[in-house]
Amino acid sequence: VNQAGTRLGDAARTVIRRLGFSHGAFPLVALGGLFQSPHAAPLKRPLEAAVQKVAPGGEWRTPILPAELGAALLAATLDDVASDDFVANLRSGPWTADGGRP
Repeated sequence: VNQAGTRLGDAARTVIRRLGFSHGAFPLVALGGLFQSPHAAPLKRPLEAAVQKVAPGGEWRTPILPAELGAALLAATLDDVASDDFVANLRSGPWTADGGRP
């Protein structure tokens, strides 16, 4: 699991560099059940260490929406159909901070 975290960190560093996020602050979110597990440390530690080396301004945050809603929002945004009402409805939905439903 630690090795997988290292590889994931390497991939994240590549993406951060290519997007030009190495300088300045930006949000980071680790999504998925593996990151929510109480046994996630062997995966998260190497990922966070790798990101810290290339982008010290990256700030890890708790997701405010479940991953599937984030994907829907991204798709709608990329298709230019994400109106302010669409976004407001997603944000005001019955979602909890940990990404689940109440």
